[in-house]
Amino acid sequence: MVPLNPAQYDAVLHEGGPLLVSAGAGSGKTRVLTRRIAHLIADRDVSPFAILAITFTNKAAEEMRSRVVELVGPVARRMWVRTFHSACAQILRREAERLGYSIYDQADSVRLTRYVMVDLGLDTRRSTPQGVHGRISAAKSDLLSPGSYLDAGMGPDPIRRQTAEVYAEYQRRLQRAGAMDFDDLLTLVARLFREHPDVLATYQERFQHVLVDEYQDTNRAQNEIVLMLGARHRNVFVVGDADQSIYRFRGATMRNILDFESAFEDTTVILLEQNYRSTQNVLDAANAVIANNADRHPKRLWSEAERGGRIVWYRAGDEDDEARWVVREIRRLAADGHALSDFAVMYRINAQSRALETALNAEDLPYVVIGGTAFYDRREVRDALAYLRAVVNPADEVSLKRVLNVPRRGIGDRSVERLDEWAASAGLPFSEALRRPGEAGVSGAALAGIQRFTTLLDEAAGWLAEGPKPVLDFLLTRSGYLEELYEDASEGSIEAEGRLENLAELLALAEDDTEVGDFLEQTALVSPTDDLDPDGSQVVLLTAHAAKGLEFPVVFLTGLEEGMFPREQARDDPEQMAEERRLAYVGITRARERLYLSDAERRTMWGAAQYNRPSRFLEEIPSEVLQEVSGRPDRASRRDRLDRPAADSGSRRAAWREARVDEALRGAATERAASPAGPGPAELPVGSDVRHPAWGVGVVVDAAGSGEDAEVTVRFGEVGEKRLLVAWAPLERIAP
Repeated sequence: MVPLNPAQYDAVLHEGGPLLVSAGAGSGKTRVLTRRIAHLIADRDVSPFAILAITFTNKAAEEMRSRVVELVGPVARRMWVRTFHSACAQILRREAERLGYSIYDQADSVRLTRYVMVDLGLDTRRSTPQGVHGRISAAKSDLLSPGSYLDAGMGPDPIRRQTAEVYAEYQRRLQRAGAMDFDDLLTLVARLFREHPDVLATYQERFQHVLVDEYQDTNRAQNEIVLMLGARHRNVFVVGDADQSIYRFRGATMRNILDFESAFEDTTVILLEQNYRSTQNVLDAANAVIANNADRHPKRLWSEAERGGRIVWYRAGDEDDEARWVVREIRRLAADGHALSDFAVMYRINAQSRALETALNAEDLPYVVIGGTAFYDRREVRDALAYLRAVVNPADEVSLKRVLNVPRRGIGDRSVERLDEWAASAGLPFSEALRRPGEAGVSGAALAGIQRFTTLLDEAAGWLAEGPKPVLDFLLTRSGYLEELYEDASEGSIEAEGRLENLAELLALAEDDTEVGDFLEQTALVSPTDDLDPDGSQVVLLTAHAAKGLEFPVVFLTGLEEGMFPREQARDDPEQMAEERRLAYVGITRARERLYLSDAERRTMWGAAQYNRPSRFLEEIPSEVLQEVSGRPDRASRRDRLDRPAADSGSRRAAWREARVDEALRGAATERAASPAGPGPAELPVGSDVRHPAWGVGVVVDAAGSGEDAEVTVRFGEVGEKRLLVAWAPLERIAP
């Protein structure tokens, strides 16, 4: 058993009452949580039945349960170790008057949002269903009803009004279908506890100890549930790191962890600063970057491990140069004994993976894209699960519509519209219209197809008691779904073979001794990174967001340019900029042994060339831990200058600017054809006409800053307004 350090020891043996463990990246927080639970059971005689432990993924929950079982034995299996959503689903299953309901995952919820928008006559191109559902999800996370969401706006807001309208109808459709989305699981439990004190008291009495991991990622609803459950015994043990709060776009707020001491005034705070993952050079870089954020629990990560090699910073000419360099380094390190699965290549947004995938394919290096098409998002898997949900819950509109004509039964869009119109006029759910298609005006082949479909569901219902695998087997065989794929595969379709393999995998997963409802719940709550195979011999490509909770021997953090990482949208928003910095901190601290950073002078995104200076996060890293390399021979003296120790980020910027001036004096500017210097700031006053090689002719509508930091905002006819750094933008002023 790995010994605990003094801070970990204090946390594990905490006597009682509220405790906040502010755990830096790689500081062994999972070890602390599991040892704390084991201590409660083995040394304090706390019943496992009285412990509630919350994590954020099913994989993390299972790992925690397994570790505790290893420490104290099978008795630990009696305790609840769950995600927020699965814990709430279990509570609702026990407390709801009606036990039958479906859980809609993200894709199902977006699809229902689309149906609602179409029925309301809204343009799904101007306002995408994904965007509208994102706003609905954020409202639910803040415990806002459709009416409350509308009232929370500042003055007239057509987007908010439209969202509230869709939100209200969306909720009515969920209720009619006997379904809940992910956010409902949380909001309904919070409401249940508020409106039924007796129910809350039952769970408060049962869960004498509440432990929560990754508390910085909780939203308002999750925080309220924790505070209500812990109010009686006050044994609330939360672990998290405000420096790793990166999910604000999902409704998470780090205010929950920062304000925990206000919620429980007698809170004990313990800092975990000793790192067990990374070398000290990596930690020095991470510490320097995150120190520029103000709203945090100050801490400084340190390690007893060796300092390690310097962090490599590569200055690429463009994204293709950057990608080729990444692949060259992977080849070189793999030749020295690294497995391909040791390498993670991270980026800010998914669109950046194109150049990397091209370079990896060119060298025949296998890779996996985390956050790409995950197993449970594949069409055939979603079809099979939709069939199963339609049998378990015949009112599930989204699942019924997904497979109504899969495989084809002659049921077209017009027939579905007739069913929808008849159901709406009769005040009945879509599922009832399916049982009365003739009354809805459906005839011919469509009528026969609907009757075959409902008969199939009725027959499949007779298999439910046998478990998920027999039902799935029956549905996929009797529907003709498998037969269609077999025919395509026999004709040489590689895609059909792959889809058959995926269905075989799903059937194998369904062999576990579980009830159909439990199986569907598990598949709905799966995390995208649960499918990552740690033993897979392939390079891992992923966004910095997707890297949260993972670690790799070698990490490449790419695209570190202003406007890319941090994103342009964060430029004038201090909260967004702070979150971008936390995201950079997360990316840096994924590295165990080696860390590579890179930026590109020129990057083509969305069909246009962008010229951005290196990210401010690079400037914030101490020079002594960096080794700069470049694909351009004229960078040598600049590298020497940047290797000088810098007292702060201000002097670092000065060094960067000085190096730029030296390049110009040496005539290096003539070699920068890919990033031509623009006119000086005084030459581009507001109102002047300019030409850009990619965006055409535009007019300067705003100017700010001076010298190296001078910026202009240009309104182009085709692409709208763009904010550009004058020293780097390839702008040509057009004579008046």
